[in-house]
Amino acid sequence: MAKSSNIRIPRFIITIDGPAGSGKSTTAGMLARKLDYLYLDTGAMYRAITLKVIQAKLIEEQVEKIISLLREAKIDLKNKDGYISIYLDEIDVTNEIRSKKVDKEVSWVCQIPDVREHLVKLQRDFGRDGGVVAEGRDIGTVVFPEADLKFFLTADLQTRAKRRWNDRFCRHIVNRKTGDCYCAGRSIYDCCRRRTNPQRDPLRLRS
Repeated sequence: MAKSSNIRIPRFIITIDGPAGSGKSTTAGMLARKLDYLYLDTGAMYRAITLKVIQAKLIEEQVEKIISLLREAKIDLKNKDGYISIYLDEIDVTNEIRSKKVDKEVSWVCQIPDVREHLVKLQRDFGRDGGVVAEGRDIGTVVFPEADLKFFLTADLQTRAKRRWNDRFCRHIVNRKTGDCYCAGRSIYDCCRRRTNPQRDPLRLRS
């Protein structure tokens, strides 16, 4: 009679980097569901902090107050039927963080060093035991430089704008009368321009 062996299947850290609208969120979510891994949407975490800043009516110059607010914030990721929901202070904000008001402010919020440092630590905590598919802009270079598998996705601006618009439409954030791809493209362009910082935001391929 054969003895059962206690073979531990390794649970990898998989990273997917790329610019806004490149399809990394869709890809990461599908892969995570296929592998039964946690989908670590790092961009959503920055958006959740941005939403909290907006709710507190803070502006870019009030860095100290933002840092204080950051320490109070509780961000969690919960798996619902294979899809990840984002919770801020125990409230589901999955759709709210994709609003235009968050789009407008998220770039400068994520450039605050203390915000990045705090969220990178939190992201590493989520991936401590492996079994995650993480996506963002610097996941394979800064957050998980020793990840088991790394991917980089990109697409031209027009394709990325269409994806952003479709995402908003599906979430009922825009409608066919008031929303357009030009605005989505402008949003993506502004986001990438403001977030291009070689020291803080190294969006690049890593061998």
